[in-house]
Amino acid sequence: MRKYRLFGKIPVFDIIVIAVIIVLGVVFYNVFMTSNSGNVIVNSQTKTIRYTIEFMNISDMIDGIPDVGEKVFETSSNYEIGKVVSAQSKPFVNYSFSEITGEAVQTEYKDRSTVSVVVEAKAVVSERATEVNGVPLGLGKVMTCNMPSLCAQGVIVDMEEV
Repeated sequence: MRKYRLFGKIPVFDIIVIAVIIVLGVVFYNVFMTSNSGNVIVNSQTKTIRYTIEFMNISDMIDGIPDVGEKVFETSSNYEIGKVVSAQSKPFVNYSFSEITGEAVQTEYKDRSTVSVVVEAKAVVSERATEVNGVPLGLGKVMTCNMPSLCAQGVIVDMEEV
């Protein structure tokens, strides 16, 4: 068997193995150790937004609806997420299907209500999120809010810039 050697001393097979290891090391470093996330610039602006939170199936035994100017807090972080601009109450309506006919049925409950609260806040708006005091907001977000006159779980149903 021939022994292939470079300059008569270094085996060629060893040189090929070392070259492959170096190439794999460079590729591994470029793929896994470098990140482009630090280079991404997120343009964020502070804007005034108004969003509507609907609190559904609220008992009428709860006295009244939130007053204009009340502060709204998100309960898990206890951060203020705005002030009440307006609020209204309407009867709670439940939508379901009849088990007999399969048709849609609308049932209105006299002792329950849906409270819609419009909240105004200064928010940091970017391509990634809309945040008020670090609390991310968005359409369809379910959140528990605390106000002096109401503490309940609601859904954000509308958002707009003012």
